Amino acid sequence: TRENTYQAPDEEKLLYLKAIEFLKPFAFMNREPYNDPYAFEQNHEANLQEMINLYNELLRQYPNSPYYRHYQETMELLKQMQKEDKEFKYEILPQGLRVGFAEDKTDRNRKLSREERIECYIHYLRYADFNKTTPYKMTFEELRAVESGSEPILPNLRLVQIGNPAVPSLVMLLEDRRPITFVDDTDKIPARFYRYQDAAVEILEHITKRKLPIELPEGEYFSGYMEKQTPEKKQQIITDIKAWVEESMRNLPEQ
Repeated sequence: TRENTYQAPDEEKLLYLKAIEFLKPFAFMNREPYNDPYAFEQNHEANLQEMINLYNELLRQYPNSPYYRHYQETMELLKQMQKEDKEFKYEILPQGLRVGFAEDKTDRNRKLSREERIECYIHYLRYADFNKTTPYKMTFEELRAVESGSEPILPNLRLVQIGNPAVPSLVMLLEDRRPITFVDDTDKIPARFYRYQDAAVEILEHITKRKLPIELPEGEYFSGYMEKQTPEKKQQIITDIKAWVEESMRNLPEQ
């Protein structure tokens, strides 16, 4: 393919790397909003807008690049996330040291329903904390604390704690390509992204305590695997996973 033979000019490569700089898997304190949610929100909003501006520049300057569709898709996903942030009415606030809990911005005395908390924690997956493994994985170190009844910090663990009731919402993310972080240590274009659909797979595996019913190539993410499939094969994979989830849920304790 043209992507395999195309040598991106240095200017295109530098502009692209600058655009994805804001999606690096930073350390917990830099990436998570719990210590100062107000400052974090302002900083995140500025970073998101800067990414969108840089992707706009990539589209404007390199309309004939074989990566044009990749730039376009990513920019549209970032715009979607920007719109979601502006419309999102919940937030996770600090409660003690590094502990987040969900609140309604418009009525802080109102206790959120379980469905609202699921919505909130799924939204906050975009700030997820990562271990630098090969490939990167979300941080689940607190899983023992969750299993012993302690309150977790991270949104992915909150969803594991909710368990069975969160599964239908997670299944709906299996084709969700919104980027969470980029995961390559190289300067290649396009970089691999860890996406919402990858987070959904990891969380589902932790809830069901079972591995995905497909074997991913070593070092590959679910999203990257899906990119290589035909539309028909993608739908078959999603159908198989949904059947696997239904079977797994039958074996989960009621919550």
